[in-house]
Amino acid sequence: VENGADEYARRLEDVLDAHRAILLAEAREVYRPLSPAQRGRLAVVAQRSLKVADAITGEMVRAARQKAAKVATAIEALFVQTDIIVSPTITCAVPPRDARRVEINGQAVSVVQALIAMTAPFNLSGHPTLALPCAAGIHGLPLSIQMTAPNAGDLALLGAARAIAPVLG
Repeated sequence: VENGADEYARRLEDVLDAHRAILLAEAREVYRPLSPAQRGRLAVVAQRSLKVADAITGEMVRAARQKAAKVATAIEALFVQTDIIVSPTITCAVPPRDARRVEINGQAVSVVQALIAMTAPFNLSGHPTLALPCAAGIHGLPLSIQMTAPNAGDLALLGAARAIAPVLG
């Protein structure tokens, strides 16, 4: 089982790296027209991200898009066995606003990774996905599930969400 967990962590890291490269490259293009003064008015985290984005090469983006295509194919293949994938939206309880790391299964994980690990694969694949809040929570903080459908399954996804929403409260 430990090897399986290590393999899963490595694959998740690959997916998150591809997601990060594409996201940063796209942000760089969106914000390219801003003057230095306009960039200076962005949130500090956005300014830092754009500096990191400047290091993303065309080859890195091509490799990330190839990984995204593989992820999309792998996710689409799951729909041979199921109509809808239901999963947690995040991998932990909502962390405090100033948290930098959270503990998951005894390991310290960056808050960013904890918050996007479940959504990034579907962002990367382009599959229709939505999040539904749940009445249950932890320490008064809300939880949610996400539901994902096959490509072009938007209406089926909305129908499934409509059916399950009353159960979630």
